[in-house]
Amino acid sequence: MHSNSRRLRQIIAVASALLIGALSACAPKQEVPTARVTRQDVVQWVRLNGEAIVPPASRAEVLPPYRTTVAKVFSGVGQTVKEGDVLLELSAPAAQASYQQNREAVLAAESALQKADRQYSQAVQRAQSRLQEARKKEQQARQTAEKEVSAVGSNPESPEALTGAVRAGMNMEEAAAERKAAEQALIQAKAQREAALAPYKRQLEMAKAAFGGAQSARKAAAIRAPISGEVLVFNAQEKAMIGENAATPLVVIVDLDKVKVHAPMTAEQSAFVKEDLPATLAFPLIPNETFAGEVENIDTQPAQAGQQRIAVIPFKNEKGLVKPGMDANVGIKAGEAKNVLAVPTGAVDRDSTGRTVVNVLRNGNWEPVVVTVGLTGADFTEIRTGLEEGETVQITPDKA
Repeated sequence: MHSNSRRLRQIIAVASALLIGALSACAPKQEVPTARVTRQDVVQWVRLNGEAIVPPASRAEVLPPYRTTVAKVFSGVGQTVKEGDVLLELSAPAAQASYQQNREAVLAAESALQKADRQYSQAVQRAQSRLQEARKKEQQARQTAEKEVSAVGSNPESPEALTGAVRAGMNMEEAAAERKAAEQALIQAKAQREAALAPYKRQLEMAKAAFGGAQSARKAAAIRAPISGEVLVFNAQEKAMIGENAATPLVVIVDLDKVKVHAPMTAEQSAFVKEDLPATLAFPLIPNETFAGEVENIDTQPAQAGQQRIAVIPFKNEKGLVKPGMDANVGIKAGEAKNVLAVPTGAVDRDSTGRTVVNVLRNGNWEPVVVTVGLTGADFTEIRTGLEEGETVQITPDKA
């Protein structure tokens, strides 16, 4: 009984082994991906992950000056503002009322001064007219006297000539006296005008001084843009309370033209990245848009493991699409080689000693060949030594 069971198990085991063998023989063999050593143009790209950063001087946060309500809003998110533009006006009823009252006082004082000036200037104008007439009369009298004196010189024995000269001299003296009186009257009219206008001028000066103080108080209630740029945050609404949290900014303004990408690098990547290398930038939040940039400098910042090297890449953000904090996919063109021997990048591997090798088909067998590589691109890697054009190489399956 037991021997029969043992025999049955042996038969089943042999049958299972034969079945597995048959299935294995029928299964298609997995082909190894291969490629040829060819001549290619190889472009080496260093791929980095970065973030859009704005320099501190190109970003401004406006904090609430005190707790109050918003009287009026002049801006909002997405708007472009210039330095000095009024963003919002805070509620300050006392300051506003004082401003209005003092403004009206200035206007009233100006009006009173102008009215008084017109009134007292009429007397000055009349005095000026009298002076002009007196000067004209004096000039005529002098001319007449000169003629009469000349006549006396021509006929000194003539009583008529002598009498005419005396009369002309008296007229000239009277005209001179009248002119002096008119000059004195003009000086007096001007003095009276100045004396009359003095209190009006003092009143206007006082009104202007008070108005200046009211203007300053009103300006304190106006929140202005500290820099030019785009409004990214606007935490204010008309008639709403602000200042309950003094650390929460009312407005955040950023100059989007100054946005740059900061891309951290490993030590291996930083060996290839140099200043002035061209870069291509893509932002996941902005599909179908790429931006051209250039490595401005390599910055060094402290990190947990020592120092972190960062590629700083400015670019043209003409449409203002890129905002600070956006993730960036960075490609830096580290080099380019034309018409060089190359293999697919997936064919390049390392052996147990760390040497760079490529599996090459030689004499019907795959053998690892140590190679010297040049530029490494996304698709092809430059081979400087170790391989010949036309040879067949093996691509690592997980890299195919």
